Amino acid sequence: MIEEWAQSGQNQAAFCASRGIALSTLGNWRRKLKAGPAASSGAPHQATGFIELTAPRAPDKESPAWGVELSLGEGTVLRLRRAHAHGR
Repeated sequence: MIEEWAQSGQNQAAFCASRGIALSTLGNWRRKLKAGPAASSGAPHQATGFIELTAPRAPDKESPAWGVELSLGEGTVLRLRRAHAHGR
C-alpha cells in the first residue's frame, strides 16, 4: 500500500480517504518499514507485503478443508482453519 501511495501522486490524507483507511495507519507503516529491524526485539528485518491466499476448489464444488498458520513474531501465532464443508 505504501508503494501505491507513492505512485498515486496524492497526498497521504487524500490517498487514505479514498481507500477508507486512517491516516495514522499509513504513517505507522511508513515508519515501521523505514526503521527496518525492530531495535528492541533484535529480530532480523523481513520483507513485508500482502499475499492472496485462496483454497483450491474440488471438482464437485465442495468447499475443501484448509488451514493457515501465521507467525506474527515474539511467540504470537495466528491459526485459521476451516473444516470440510459438504453441500455448499
